[in-house]
Amino acid sequence: MLKRIIYLFLSKSPIYVRRIILLFVDIFLISASLNIGLLVTGEQFNLNFYIPLILISILIYLFTGQYKSITRYLDDKSLLLLSLRTLGSLFLLSVLSKLFNFSLKENLIYLWLWIFISLSITFARVIFKDLVFFFKSIDFKYTKVAIYGAGEAGNQLLASLKLDRRFNVVYFFDDSEILQNRFINGIEIKNPKHIANYVKNFEQLFIAIPSLNKHKMKLLLNSLAELNIPVLQIPSVEEISSGKASISSLKPISIENILGRDPITPNLDLLKSEIEGKVICVTGAGGSIGSEICRQIIRLAPSYLLMIDISEYALYKIQQDLIDINPNIKMYSLLGNLLDKNFLDHLFEKFDINIIFHAAAYKHVPLVEENPFQGIKNNVFSTLNLCKVAQKYRTEHLLLISSDKAVRPTNFMGASKRIAELIFQAFSNKEN
Repeated sequence: MLKRIIYLFLSKSPIYVRRIILLFVDIFLISASLNIGLLVTGEQFNLNFYIPLILISILIYLFTGQYKSITRYLDDKSLLLLSLRTLGSLFLLSVLSKLFNFSLKENLIYLWLWIFISLSITFARVIFKDLVFFFKSIDFKYTKVAIYGAGEAGNQLLASLKLDRRFNVVYFFDDSEILQNRFINGIEIKNPKHIANYVKNFEQLFIAIPSLNKHKMKLLLNSLAELNIPVLQIPSVEEISSGKASISSLKPISIENILGRDPITPNLDLLKSEIEGKVICVTGAGGSIGSEICRQIIRLAPSYLLMIDISEYALYKIQQDLIDINPNIKMYSLLGNLLDKNFLDHLFEKFDINIIFHAAAYKHVPLVEENPFQGIKNNVFSTLNLCKVAQKYRTEHLLLISSDKAVRPTNFMGASKRIAELIFQAFSNKEN
């Protein structure tokens, strides 16, 4: 309770109160520094020198903004400015003391004063900064993390995490033998070959090597796969340099990293030539895959976009999303079941459909395992009906969105998608 009160006082008390406290601390430290300097030089205490020293120093500090800086965000630049202010005040004091004849015998006293005042006030500011963070973190639950990469990016990430205080960095790991067994801000740099020996001491691993290419990232992730802890990474060099992200913007490992190569960028000109000005139909348009296909298609300027789904809510949601993206797009949202042949005939008679993306299917393996007959009926016979009606009305292209579960299927969902593939292959051969 007492520690909490101290933290609230240090961080929440009025600004003028904290500035007055710092001012009196500085007066005390300047006085102590003078006494130490007098002992070192053998000079006697002179009140005529002491009072101008205090007044000039405090006035310089006030007018140059020393008490306006935020203590908990002090950095090297702030401490350097503090030292320069002290140097400036002592220089002004030496000039005035010569003019008004209140100087001490030993000029070396100014050098000692600059050293002692700068060191003592710097030390006091660092102590205040650490006290604020210490009392703030008393009741705060932080996550123990390790940083992979002890280079410049790793060091910057450490600095950001120290300000955040949600994380406590316990280790660095780096492949460089030159860096291993050394320390960054008191945190030891370990050999990543022995990372399994330390994994029990941290909860997350942050990869701080923004220049790592996809192939090397995949090798690294493969070596970390057995740790069974969350692995996050900082943004790439391009994202940081362009200002899209900061060094502390941690993100989960993306599919591109696991892929082990740079993703292949789609040829938009080729896609647009196939889609632009044509009537496009997407079945299962409200699903996760179907809805994304719809989002991509409307950017390619189709003549009409027909969206079919059996779920009213899913169809409504994708409809609203597309309106937000392009309110001028011509689209039709059709509630219907592909097992209904009359529905399909009516649809193809009304619209001269050029391309169909067949994404409608039950895809959740556990649910299809519990409902195998419904799963097979929906995934297989709806596909058969669609192929028949597409052939009947001479549709230009019909594309099936299949699943990796269809490769050597070990469950009903995978088997139903494999049968759907065979149906497509059969109709394709028949057309050819």
